[in-house]
Amino acid sequence: KLSSDKINQDGGVELQFTVKNTGKLKGDEVTQVYAHSMDASIKVPINQLKRFQRITLAPGENKTLTFKIPASELSFYDIKTNKFEIQPGRWEIQIGGSSKDIRLKKTVSIQ
Repeated sequence: KLSSDKINQDGGVELQFTVKNTGKLKGDEVTQVYAHSMDASIKVPINQLKRFQRITLAPGENKTLTFKIPASELSFYDIKTNKFEIQPGRWEIQIGGSSKDIRLKKTVSIQ
């Protein structure tokens, strides 16, 4: 769940989701949060790692994780102004075990 699907340039977004061990053995998972700009006016990485956390889960155990991403972390360096700029547009927030194993996607808009 997202705190909001629209954020202003001074705000941010809070993500909350649950991870469950569906196996029969205790296991570790490194949950990773990526951001992808869908409307960037310049060339940017496809996935930008923003947060991660290793958790250990017993068989059948659930854990709810919460991450906060400020809008300032969704910025680009503008060589014309020589500073980081937050561009309005859509960002896809991706959650998974790796950049190749995305299990949840949500879109937020910066206004």
